[in-house]
Amino acid sequence: MKHTDKLFILAFTDNPSAYKNFQRHSRAKIRLCQDLECFFKETLSSDFSGMILEMKKVMATPARERNKIFALAADRPIMRTKLKKGLSTYVDDPDSFLADCVQKRKAHLRQHDRVNVNLNVMISHEDDHAMAAEFNAEIINISESGCYLKTTTDLSDNHLINIKINQVSNKLPICGGIRWRTIPKRGYHGYGIQFIRIAQDQSAQLAEQIIKPRLKTAPTQRP
Repeated sequence: MKHTDKLFILAFTDNPSAYKNFQRHSRAKIRLCQDLECFFKETLSSDFSGMILEMKKVMATPARERNKIFALAADRPIMRTKLKKGLSTYVDDPDSFLADCVQKRKAHLRQHDRVNVNLNVMISHEDDHAMAAEFNAEIINISESGCYLKTTTDLSDNHLINIKINQVSNKLPICGGIRWRTIPKRGYHGYGIQFIRIAQDQSAQLAEQIIKPRLKTAPTQRP
């Protein structure tokens, strides 16, 4: 398969050696993560094209952390595997998985311009999906793929957060992943957010009513 040598794939596994043949065959760059902290860090800090999930390992993960895995995997090509006598067997077709990864990579190559805004939003901790305990935050710049926000709330114990943007008609909380953070200054914390799960109508409204009009009148920023 062409161009797979430029793919970046994450694999959540306890047995890295079981994937040597697949790595050799696919020519993809596979990052093997054996613990959750490594997996979450790589997922939120790298532009990966697909994910290999070892089913037994995923299901053995505590429910709270397992839900994070599913949230982060929701919009990515996934190949599920099982281990038998130290060898990996594929639940999903590996060639179809690699083809989907190539298409996902092409989509991610399209950079989204960031524009400066001042949007007052509500956020909540990752387990508070209903946003029962909301906190104020302000989005400073935004693109179709993410935003930078500041808040007085310390989110250092979170990998994901929930965001409610008042200017968007659909008030369903947007799931965002914390990719990076700034040193607190004057009581405010700054966070670079990647949109992990956002409804199509929310994304379309952000693009048409907030991002595109500002692109015509203001200098843009790159993430």
